[in-house]
Amino acid sequence: MPDYKEMYLTMVRETEKAITILEEVEEASNILIAAQRDCEEMYINSPEPVVQLLDRRDRPAEREAGNKANHTPYTEAEKRRIDNILKAFANFIREQNYFDIVYSEKVGYVQLLTGRAETEPATILKTAEEMIDTLFYEVTNKVVYDPNNQRPNRDTLELSEYEESESRRLLTEIVDTMEEDRDCWTAYLDAYFKDYQGSFK
Repeated sequence: MPDYKEMYLTMVRETEKAITILEEVEEASNILIAAQRDCEEMYINSPEPVVQLLDRRDRPAEREAGNKANHTPYTEAEKRRIDNILKAFANFIREQNYFDIVYSEKVGYVQLLTGRAETEPATILKTAEEMIDTLFYEVTNKVVYDPNNQRPNRDTLELSEYEESESRRLLTEIVDTMEEDRDCWTAYLDAYFKDYQGSFK
């Protein structure tokens, strides 16, 4: 004979489980409905976005001038002077791991500083004078921060006698390899060191 009591109890237990699950589903459904309503309220009460169409025809003269400038960052003569400098300093630049000089057809020559702590990672070098001054400075820094250099006075940024002499020697060796402007940049050395030392007084 079938166990009707057990059949009844089984049905009651499973019905209670089903009711519990349905209640949980209903609670979850209520949470989702409330969230949907909150989002709708947030959307309705948000200010309208400001949409502004860009007029791509604005300032046509400036755009045309900019486009022309991008194609010719240097005159032919200035580009040749800079290339002459870079050819002489090529080995020095290649040996350094904290900066590089690259060329962009749009902006010209750019010095990139590769150290992670640098705050000004790029400088556009617009003239031969800016290029030579930058490279003179980098050679001088190499001497100043050489681990074997024992600065007699660490409280000043002026060059010591050794630092100026060694920097001048290295720079003279490089400048002497130039095919053009050798005399110009040799003479510039005196002005460079005078300005360098004077900037820290």
